[in-house]
Amino acid sequence: MHMPYSTRLFATLLLTVMLGTCVLAQGKGTRALEEVKLDQVYSTYDLDGTGVLVIMLDRGIDYHHPAYLNADGTTRLAYVFDMIAPHDGNPYGVGTILDEDDINGDLMTDGPPLSNDNHGHGTATTGIIAGSDAGLNNNDFGGVAPGATIISVKFVQDGFPAGNGQDAEAAFFDPTYIAIALEFARDKIEELGLPSVTLMNIGSLGGPADGSSSVSRAIADFAEDHPFVCGVGDDGGQDNVTKGTVSQGQTTSIRIQKMEAGNMDVDLWYSGADRFRVRLTTPNGVVIAPATPGNNAGTRADGDGVSVWHNGTDQDFYGSTANRREVFIRIPSGTGVFTLELTGNSVSDGSFIGVMNPGTYSRDNKFLDFATNESSINDYSATPGVISPADYVLDPTWRDIDNVSRGLTGQGAPGEIWIGSSKGPTQDGRLGIDFAAPGEVLFGPYSANSFYARNAFLQAQGSNGLFGVQNAVSAAAPLSTGVIALMLQLDPTLTPADILTILQESAREDGFTGSTPNNTFGHGKLDAKAALDEVNRIVSTRDRFSRLPEVQLSPNPVRDLLTLTADAEAAIQAWTLTDLTGRVLREVKTPEVPTLNIPVAALPNGTYFLRIHTRQGATVRRFVKQ
Repeated sequence: MHMPYSTRLFATLLLTVMLGTCVLAQGKGTRALEEVKLDQVYSTYDLDGTGVLVIMLDRGIDYHHPAYLNADGTTRLAYVFDMIAPHDGNPYGVGTILDEDDINGDLMTDGPPLSNDNHGHGTATTGIIAGSDAGLNNNDFGGVAPGATIISVKFVQDGFPAGNGQDAEAAFFDPTYIAIALEFARDKIEELGLPSVTLMNIGSLGGPADGSSSVSRAIADFAEDHPFVCGVGDDGGQDNVTKGTVSQGQTTSIRIQKMEAGNMDVDLWYSGADRFRVRLTTPNGVVIAPATPGNNAGTRADGDGVSVWHNGTDQDFYGSTANRREVFIRIPSGTGVFTLELTGNSVSDGSFIGVMNPGTYSRDNKFLDFATNESSINDYSATPGVISPADYVLDPTWRDIDNVSRGLTGQGAPGEIWIGSSKGPTQDGRLGIDFAAPGEVLFGPYSANSFYARNAFLQAQGSNGLFGVQNAVSAAAPLSTGVIALMLQLDPTLTPADILTILQESAREDGFTGSTPNNTFGHGKLDAKAALDEVNRIVSTRDRFSRLPEVQLSPNPVRDLLTLTADAEAAIQAWTLTDLTGRVLREVKTPEVPTLNIPVAALPNGTYFLRIHTRQGATVRRFVKQ
């Protein structure tokens, strides 16, 4: 049996705009620069993501935008994989693949782009990770890692109506494309040979949210070897989760309030050791009661335009391997209060958890019984090994392109969790949320003909219409991804487990987070400086305890003169200086000496590597020039 997914994607700028008189203070870097201490990272380590590959799985990208162009007008993208475009014969079976030459060729033409993000979400959020400020000399618009190499994978499309001279666009989402996208990403990581971080910027309620779905297992396999980020979701702030217990022979009733006329899905899970009788009563009094199936079967009943499935452990719609049974309800239209009855025919465990979609804070759809917002984390983010950031409020105000003060109301005060940020734990009881990053609100690249750019009030002052507001978890996740790119630039050998541990342990507590870890902020707020300091400490320790020829560098960090000291049996014979991209800056042969001094005052601040040849062989040491 196959059931279409109903997946609401990350925030499409559900903005309530207010007029006011607040003047937005301009920072010295990406809008969250000081909040996450990126200013200190840049001044200490001079990192920009060079030599790191960023892969964005989203709605595509406008690669014509100057945020994604080099100074000579060529592209910063290595590949675009438009999975929604016609198949060009590539080995992945779907879509069109553009390499760097294809993109550069397209940039030289006046026709429509070979691939585009007509909506705007992918263009804006990729820019938060790795976009430049497009030559505006206003780093509020720059990305965290503007030197990184970019791959964009378009595998989802948001629907929107025609307007402002732009045609309407139909929505598209096929969850089977995720595994294909991950296969493509894995292949290109190997081909390019760069340390990488991948962000999949979608996810909403539905599915087992315990790491057991077929998509989650594909993600977990990828994330074991490649750092993978997926935000927790935009389903906070509403009673869109129901958790409770059914006793043997007893009936538990759960009222479902549906106040919006469009489609609603309810997805409820319970133990495969139990057998519940399921009955749904519509507002018109029609009873829909699918039979209780065996574990290798599924049943369906329809009435009053509503469908109810009751699936055994081997027949659920998400390919779960968790030995759980599923009740799936689709209500295509209408409003009112529906009542779901669960009767314990045979009970060993008795617990259940259900979610609804849509059920965001801005809607009036909710559960009326056993209701909570705990466990509103999405299925993808709940995958073990995924780096899962939540979102908190940085500054909900900005000045628009006409210098009018704008802002979002009801989002939370600066420092508080954003109202729509989903919460843990996962449905199998893990924390789920790793940390929170400030995504409310940031700026990202806007394309003139995109759905995003239809409203001038979202375009930022001083941006010439090239940048505008991006908010919600969709902004917090790319901010976090950019920080990971900087970590990998400093130490390309970091494993996904290393990165996750560092980000968790370096996250900070404050009066808003309370004691951590918790189901709202995870381990605390993202602290980029603390994370990069820990990476630097790890690399320095690795240098000191290397079993290769023993050569010490001091001081490190260094300003003027770097001293190399070898042990008595490992006299220095030659050395090669390279930057983080591997570019050779200097090669020197020396008489065999135990100590030598290298002048470095003329080097730009940043991180460098020395390959040192001794009697005992070669070793590589890293140092930071300040």
